[in-house]
Amino acid sequence: MKYSLKHMLPVALIISMAATNAVLAADPAPAGGAPAAAANPEEATWRGFVDQGTAAFQGGKMKEAEKQFVQALAEAKKFGPDDARLAATQNSLAEVYRITNQFGKAEPLYKQSMAIREKTLGKESLEVAGSANNLAELYRAQAKYAQAEPLYKRSIAIREKLNGKEDAQTIMAVHNLAELYRAQNKFAQAEPLYKRALAFREKAAKADPQQEAFVGMDLKGLADMYNAQGAYGKAEPLYKRTLSIWEKALGPNDSDVASCLNNMAEMYRAQGNLKKAEPLYKRSLSIREKVLGANDPEVALTLSGMGAMYTAKGMYSKAEPLLKRALNIDEKILRAGHPDIGSSASSLADNYNSQGKYALAEPLYKKSLAIFEKSYGVGSSQAISIVSAMATMEAKQGKYPEAEALFKRALASGKGDTTTILSDMAEMYTKQNKYAEAEPLYVRLVAAKEKGKGAAGSGMATVLVAQAANLVKLNKYAEAEPVYQRALAIREKVSGAESKDVATTLENIVSVMIKQDKYAEAEPLSRRCLAIREKALGANSATVGATLMQLATICRKTDKASDADAFEARAKEIAGKPAETKPGETTETAGAAGTTSGGETAAETKPAGETMPSETAAGETKPEGGEKPAESASESKPAEGAAATTSASESKPAETPEAKKDDKAADAPADDKSMTK
Repeated sequence: MKYSLKHMLPVALIISMAATNAVLAADPAPAGGAPAAAANPEEATWRGFVDQGTAAFQGGKMKEAEKQFVQALAEAKKFGPDDARLAATQNSLAEVYRITNQFGKAEPLYKQSMAIREKTLGKESLEVAGSANNLAELYRAQAKYAQAEPLYKRSIAIREKLNGKEDAQTIMAVHNLAELYRAQNKFAQAEPLYKRALAFREKAAKADPQQEAFVGMDLKGLADMYNAQGAYGKAEPLYKRTLSIWEKALGPNDSDVASCLNNMAEMYRAQGNLKKAEPLYKRSLSIREKVLGANDPEVALTLSGMGAMYTAKGMYSKAEPLLKRALNIDEKILRAGHPDIGSSASSLADNYNSQGKYALAEPLYKKSLAIFEKSYGVGSSQAISIVSAMATMEAKQGKYPEAEALFKRALASGKGDTTTILSDMAEMYTKQNKYAEAEPLYVRLVAAKEKGKGAAGSGMATVLVAQAANLVKLNKYAEAEPVYQRALAIREKVSGAESKDVATTLENIVSVMIKQDKYAEAEPLSRRCLAIREKALGANSATVGATLMQLATICRKTDKASDADAFEARAKEIAGKPAETKPGETTETAGAAGTTSGGETAAETKPAGETMPSETAAGETKPEGGEKPAESASESKPAEGAAATTSASESKPAETPEAKKDDKAADAPADDKSMTK
């Protein structure tokens, strides 16, 4: 963890700095000889720099720690190229560089330290296991997963052989491997590792309460994993437990507390609960800027999440500078092509897309797509979320051939938010009057919604109405009628029997009945629609007038001429008066709810809070999250500790859900991170 866990110093020194402490505790043995009787002046100087560097590290003073370890390294080189003190110092300085995101400086030092240890101590020593773990951590921080995995596995194998499976050092490496798998969305491989580590640490914490903060590591890892999978019910209690543990053990303003707060905010944002997300983002950002500095990649994570949240609220001008700042930090600090850069770019693109600034959004989407394809694969969920976003953007501009190709690619992948892709693609076809092409998409969309949790919700009703309207365009009235009836049943249950959207659906049903000459069946429905609208909109509403004319037509067909005359007279009277609106209500227009000359109901009006034709925001997964405006569709950053998602868990918008950054620290620079994220 970054600059924290001071209360765990004894544990950290044992677990993380075993090799360095061994060197500090005893005089080194000259090559081929016995241990020296006493420390020479050069060793004393070296020890002084190491002590000061370690103290600065523990205090979070990274610049001072770097300065002291650089001087210690200069002294250590005097001991010879294969000296244990040189290897330990290289490792400690590399830790400082890794934590301060100076990855290019850290890598050669880790490798040199590991080479010395392999040569002098053997390839299966605990010190080599520590070096392998640390180098893997460096690669994971850079999303170089293929290079990190074999190093983690090697570290675990050595430790299990020498210390056994029930050992703190072994479990630390197990946890780190779980983090690696989560970063790659390999959840089936990550989960048993997290649970193994959690079981060990919960047992250890019963014997030693100081170990409780380590329990939080695995709880948060599991929470981030569940968050990335959209299993929010599993994630939330784990986040809350982690936060409780860390606030007590580390203090309310610790950087690890900030990480938990950020990922909880991502979880709530992914569920559209922006009210809960916002204060968590703000608290996380305040802590991170204070502890880590204004230009740390972890600050960028929170900025990106906040920006995506404000984009979702339609507060584009408030979101834009946050998203720009996040992208600038990532591009400045991280290696080119890092997944977090892709996540930051896609979040800013979403903002521009939502504002109709397509020329600004397009290059950012393309940049993000290239990064995700390289990092996760051409058919990965991260890449497909961008493909879907680009398809929706092209469709909004009327670039239908380009949009169609992108939509087809997204659907063929089987990844991403399938319901959103189907919804947006079907809507694109209806805009082009390609109702036959849209029909099978609506069938698939309804089937997909039925498998989800919202099968009886307002979103399903909206989809059913869109499907039925498409069938009407194809003159398939008998098929449209039961679809409308199903939507009506849902809306009656969800919105109430006298809601305006129920009235609109009733009128749609009446229209398809008229097309089938089913006037007797249509009449009671039309009368009910009229009653609802008179109560909701006022007796002189233009929408009421349109309903009266429809009812008059029906009554003439059922030989109720006097009723028909009365309804027509009222309708004409309304037409000559100003529209009546009840205080606080907006009148439904006749064009939205009335009938065409052929008796067909015009396009359904959108009830408040719904998007047409689907309730979900376009392209939302996330997980790079699920609360963006209907016109945007990229994946938010995954949770912290994984490189992108939608993540995941610290997501930038699952954020990426948010790519993710790794928390990089121990209580002192050493052979293992004492706590990772």
